[in-house]
Amino acid sequence: MTTLIDRLHEWKTSPSKLLCLDLRPRDEYQKKRIVPSTNIPYDELRARGNELPPKQTPFAVIEPSSSPECSQWLVDNGWKCSWIFCEAEDALWETVLGDGYGTTESPSGIWPLFRPSPLLSNHIQDIEASIVGKLQCLDVGCGAGRDIVWLLARNNRWKVSAIDSLPACVEKTKAMGRAWNVSDRLTVTCAKVMANGRWQSRTDNTLQNDDMLMDRLERKKARLAPGIPVDSFFAILPDPRPPFDLILTIRFLARSMLRQLPGLLKVGGYLAISQFVDHPDYDYKQPSKEHRLSVNEISDLYMSIGCMEIIVDIIDEIEDGRPVNSVLLKRIK
Repeated sequence: MTTLIDRLHEWKTSPSKLLCLDLRPRDEYQKKRIVPSTNIPYDELRARGNELPPKQTPFAVIEPSSSPECSQWLVDNGWKCSWIFCEAEDALWETVLGDGYGTTESPSGIWPLFRPSPLLSNHIQDIEASIVGKLQCLDVGCGAGRDIVWLLARNNRWKVSAIDSLPACVEKTKAMGRAWNVSDRLTVTCAKVMANGRWQSRTDNTLQNDDMLMDRLERKKARLAPGIPVDSFFAILPDPRPPFDLILTIRFLARSMLRQLPGLLKVGGYLAISQFVDHPDYDYKQPSKEHRLSVNEISDLYMSIGCMEIIVDIIDEIEDGRPVNSVLLKRIK
């Protein structure tokens, strides 16, 4: 039978040695913990699934003694919990602390289990080094908010305006900002970029679930409301407002806005686009072809505009093997 020490050693000598999900209550985590590790209390796990690693990535789990085998929910939903340790195991913390794997000091921040977009993580140091002072970012199509919360957590110079058309994504981004203690520098807006290039801001009512008190006609009117020009849209948003130091649009394609984005950047600011691409070497079904970039579409577009310089233009793969065209541009005039 494999011993506790054997399992700890196996994990700590694996490529996943930095990935540990601690499901214990927050107050217990504050007293003692493995370093590094991420605390998501078990009763919050379902709501915070967007903070977990990709499902094909193995990681370690610490189960609370009050809920043994609670990691089974993760396994049942496809995550790879390769090393499971229960707080009730004899000598767990004696071994963890004695072998230098843990600490009794309070954590100073949150260690991410997930990875942000490689386009962002690979170039953020150069971006930050090239700009003096406070930094402003716009994320269009923010999804569940992982990229921008990671950005805010790593450097307190940033303020972020995040936009998504899906109310569920807006709420997830707000919740993640609160969990990571960065919500004071984060503004999240529910809005849609329309096919005609106008921007449609959703009312507070449209953020409610369909089973709540909102008339069906009101919802239809909200969906069909005319948008407003990009300048007017950003003028009514709370800070941060244009011009931005960085604009992100990751796996979100609205062609109608692409020509507008340089106008929202400061001179010297950066535009990071990473989107699925229709490439002859890859055969995949989702997203459909009309929602993919063509090869060189982004570089050709921005070179025709004339105020942007291409810093990076690559085709790489996401976790499941589908191709994305990742382009980093800088506004030069």
